[in-house]
Amino acid sequence: MALKYAKAGKSVTVIDNLPKEILGLGTSPMNAYYLFGLLEKQGVILLPDTRLFDVTDDHVIVERGVNRKGSSLTWLYLPWVTNRMEIMR
Repeated sequence: MALKYAKAGKSVTVIDNLPKEILGLGTSPMNAYYLFGLLEKQGVILLPDTRLFDVTDDHVIVERGVNRKGSSLTWLYLPWVTNRMEIMR
């Protein structure tokens, strides 16, 4: 989904609790390497080892270790939400 949105001109950041080395384990190493390359080429920001801490009306706050950072957002896609809903802000 991240690649699809990036190709459509959206600014995309992927937040995941897992370390980057584990993110691609569900596929062959070559496929994961290729996908990470495509995401980087499209300008997708990967934030592995990062936790979604909070979402406000106009910001998302992420936590990595002891550090927290807020970033503005225009929309949020939560793939684990029932029926893969898109939550528009």
